[in-house]
Amino acid sequence: MTTFSLTTMILLPFLGAAAQAIFVNPRVARWVALSSSLLSTAIGLAVLGYGLAGVASDAFTDRLPWVGSYAISYELAVDGISRVGVLLVSILFPVLIASEWGRARGARGMHALFLILQGALLGTACSQDLFLLFFFWSISSVPVFFLVGIWGGEKKESAAFRTLVTSALGNALLLGAFILIYYSSSPHTFLMSDLLSVGVPEKMIRVAGLSLSASKVAFLFIFLATALRAPIWPLHGWFTQMVAQAPASVVVAIAGAVVPSGILVFSRLSHGLFPEIFSSASGAILVVGLINIAVGTCALLLEKELSALLAWITITQVGLSMIALGSGHESSMVGLVYQQLSMSLALAGLGLVLGALRSRGATKWGSLLDEGSGVSLLDVPVAGVVTAFSIATVVGFPGLCGFIGQSLIVLGGFERSPWIAVLVGISCVLLFSGLFGVYRALFFSPAASDERASTSTLDLSLREKGYLIPLVVLMVILGVYPKPILDEIKPAAEDLLKRVHPRQVVEPNPTPINPEGTPVEPVIRPSLEGR
Repeated sequence: MTTFSLTTMILLPFLGAAAQAIFVNPRVARWVALSSSLLSTAIGLAVLGYGLAGVASDAFTDRLPWVGSYAISYELAVDGISRVGVLLVSILFPVLIASEWGRARGARGMHALFLILQGALLGTACSQDLFLLFFFWSISSVPVFFLVGIWGGEKKESAAFRTLVTSALGNALLLGAFILIYYSSSPHTFLMSDLLSVGVPEKMIRVAGLSLSASKVAFLFIFLATALRAPIWPLHGWFTQMVAQAPASVVVAIAGAVVPSGILVFSRLSHGLFPEIFSSASGAILVVGLINIAVGTCALLLEKELSALLAWITITQVGLSMIALGSGHESSMVGLVYQQLSMSLALAGLGLVLGALRSRGATKWGSLLDEGSGVSLLDVPVAGVVTAFSIATVVGFPGLCGFIGQSLIVLGGFERSPWIAVLVGISCVLLFSGLFGVYRALFFSPAASDERASTSTLDLSLREKGYLIPLVVLMVILGVYPKPILDEIKPAAEDLLKRVHPRQVVEPNPTPINPEGTPVEPVIRPSLEGR
C-alpha cells in the first residue's frame, strides 16, 4: 500500500482522462471516468485512514530524482494539512462526474477535464518540491479554461479568456517566487524539506536600481498569486464573471476544490518558508480578510442574480480564511484547514442542487425577485432539504461541520482581538439573513407550478439523491464528531505555527543566586525548535 501509493492516486485520474479518447461508446467512457476517479478516491481515503491510525507520514513518501543538475526532485508526501486537501478533492470529483452523467453532448470531454483537474489538485496537495508543486498547480488552470469556454453561457468566451489570463498571471508570479527562493538558498534547491530545515536566507536583489529583499519579493509574489486564483477582493472580477457563465458543476469544481487548494498551499508556503515575513505581515492579511468578509456579505445582501450567489459566498469564506491566517493562533489554523473541507461540502451541495433545479426549469438563473423565479417546497422536498443543510453549513449552524471550523477561527481571532470575533459574528448574522432570504425566494415562491412539469420530474432523481444525500450526511458527521480530522490537522498546524511564533521556554540551568542571596530571574529566550 505504501509503495508509490501517492503516485498511483495522482496518476489514475490522468489515465482515466486519456481513456476518454479511446472509448467512443459514451456509456463505457463514463463508467471508466467514474471508476478511475473512485479508485483514486479509495487510495486517498486509505491514506487518510492510515494517518488516523497513527501510521507515520514517512510511510507515504514517493521520491525519485527528476532534474538532478538543478536539484529538482519528484517527491510526494502528506501531513495533516495535505491529507485534508486530498480528502476534499477525493470526495468532490466523483460527485462532479456523477452530476454530469446524463449530459447529451460533450460528456466525455467534460469528464476528461474533471479528471485532469482532480489529478492536478491531488499532485498540488502532495508535492514536496516547489518546482513539482508549480507543475501540478499550473496544470490545474488548463481544464478550467476549457470547461468554461466550451460549456459556459452566452459570454463564455470572455469569461474563459479572463479566467485564463488571471491564472497565467498567477502562475507566472508563483514561478518567479520559486526561482527567487531557489537562487537565495545555499546550496540551490527546490526541495521543501531542505528549505524548512535551513530557512530561506536573506539576500538582496537589484531591480531598476533598487535594492530589494529576495525573500520579501518572493512572499509578495506568492500572496498575489493566491489572491488572483483564490480569489481575494479586489482581484475577483474574473471569478464573478466565471460563476455567471459556467455550468454549476464547473463552478463547484473551482469554488469547492481549486480555491481551497490554493489557500492550503499559501498557508504551507507562507508559514514554512517565510515565518518572520509572515509574522510581520499578519496584520495586513487580517485586514484583507475583514475587507473580503464585508464585501462578500454586503454584495450577497444586495445581489439579485441567483447565478452570483456562489461567488459571494466563496469570497466571504476566503475572507474568513485570511482572518484565520492573520490571527496566528493554533485554533484558527486548525479551523482554517477544517473550514476548507466544510466549505467544499457546502458549496457542492448548494451549487449542484441549484444546477439541477435550473436544468429542469424549476428556477430562473436571473433575479430572485422575478415572479415565478422559485418553486414550491412541496414539489421539491429533497432538494429543499439538501439546500437547507448546505446553507446552514455555510453560516455555521451548530451540529454541522461549518460550525466547527468557524468556531475555531473565531476563538483564535478573539485571542488576537475581541473586535475580530464581533465583526465575524455580525457578518455571520447578516450572511444568515441574506441566505435565508434566498431560500425563501427559492422554495416558498407564491407562484403556482401548474405550467411546469409534474412533481416527480421537479425533485431530485435517484442518481442525484445518490451523490447529494451522502454530502449532507458528511456535513452532519463532521459536525457532530470532528475529533479524528481535528487530531490529524493539529500536529501539522502546530509545526507551522512554531516557525512563525516560537514558544517561550525557560533555560534548564539551575537558578543562580546573587551575592545578596536573592535568586536571579530566569532567562527567557525564543525556542529554536522547528527552525
